[in-house]
Amino acid sequence: ILLLINATPGSFKQFPLAGVGIVDYLASAGQQGAIRRAIKVNLEADGMVVDTCTVGNDPTDIQVDAHRNEP
Repeated sequence: ILLLINATPGSFKQFPLAGVGIVDYLASAGQQGAIRRAIKVNLEADGMVVDTCTVGNDPTDIQVDAHRNEP
């Protein structure tokens, strides 16, 4: 989870769209919804089920509760 949040899109050559790139959001305000959506989309694309995802006023204040969707 932490790797996907920190990685920027393009970091993984095999999966060029994977990654949230949280550092891109550090200087912007009011982007909690966009960050939350980017995290959820990336984790679900990786096969995880996101139960909760909260982002505080500081983009580094992120709480994610997710697990692998095992058959």
